[in-house]
Amino acid sequence: MLGRGQWDVDAARDLVRTYAAEALADPVVVLVVNETGFVKKGAHSVGVARQYSGTAGRMRTARSACLWPMPAATARR
Repeated sequence: MLGRGQWDVDAARDLVRTYAAEALADPVVVLVVNETGFVKKGAHSVGVARQYSGTAGRMRTARSACLWPMPAATARR
């Protein structure tokens, strides 16, 4: 579906932008951007490559990710 489907790139962008603007419109919502890495063994997962991993503190077979969590206003500390 994703590889062969026809996508209207502009419509998809507008949909995501509208969703994000509505979700972030709340004055008590915080968007946290966190780049992280996951040390992996083998090379069968998508995105796994030998690269520097801050988690391991050295070059390792790892996967990088950028997480964008939005903690709820009612979250406990």
